[in-house]
Amino acid sequence: MKSTLYVGLLLLMTFTSGLSFIGYLGNVHWIFDLFVHFKLQYLVILSLGIIGLILLKKNKLYVIFLLPIFTNACDVGSLYIGRNRDGSTLDTMKICSVNVLSSNHKSHRLASFIQRESPDILIIQELTPLWQLSLQKIIANYPYRREIPRNDNFGIALYSKRPFESLRTLTIGTAGFPSILGEISTNNGALTIIATHPPPPIGGEFTAARNSQLSEIARITAIGSENYAVFGDLNTSSYSTHFKALLNDGKLFDSRKGYGVQTTWPTWFPLASTALDHCLTTENVVIKSRKVGENVGSDHLPIVVELGIKKE
Repeated sequence: MKSTLYVGLLLLMTFTSGLSFIGYLGNVHWIFDLFVHFKLQYLVILSLGIIGLILLKKNKLYVIFLLPIFTNACDVGSLYIGRNRDGSTLDTMKICSVNVLSSNHKSHRLASFIQRESPDILIIQELTPLWQLSLQKIIANYPYRREIPRNDNFGIALYSKRPFESLRTLTIGTAGFPSILGEISTNNGALTIIATHPPPPIGGEFTAARNSQLSEIARITAIGSENYAVFGDLNTSSYSTHFKALLNDGKLFDSRKGYGVQTTWPTWFPLASTALDHCLTTENVVIKSRKVGENVGSDHLPIVVELGIKKE
């Protein structure tokens, strides 16, 4: 019995280690990139496996699994170390971003959530004509808006209680799906919000289109000295090489720094949950608070971020 458990445990840990390293080859082929998003799960499985090996008195074998444990722990653990977290910022905005799921008909859940949170700005992804109609009561207190409903999964909307200095539609990336750029004045300068939703990495063509959209966002935020906050379901986790390139090339920071993993997808299988919904900011935009909201009937959970511009 012990030998069977030992062999099974060894195979599980070897398989898990292999998957965790395959994810680093995301630039080689799109399929490899799919395995990078579950580092928290790999870390838990390998850590429990180490305990199992010790209990089975196979103490020496666990050494070979220390490298994958270490690499996964570094990626996961880095999210708990703050970079732009600042609870003292006074002039802040609460921004909620949610992928509502085009086929979701539980608009009452979203209405209750928005009423309780009362964000200053609301960003909706997968806005269909039916969702646009369902949202009318929810967004009655948001007079400043841009809505781009579509019959597919790439409609998008940006609603605000505060007036925009400018508001326009962006068509970026090879897929040609719409994003929205809005500029809002604050006491410490203007904040430019980009609401976006790249394609999912299903197949080589869609993955290339996603990467193209991420690269274009990086090009926009890297130019000049504007204060940017990028929101949306980016269809990638922070562990991906493509996400890391977005941060590096776009001079952006992950708002989860200091707040932890905060997984958002998929709601229907929490054990495999990862974070696809993001808020990324440029250097002078600081995060006062960040959390994941309740289930509103979508396959994604909302994120709620309170942010402001650092006083010079």
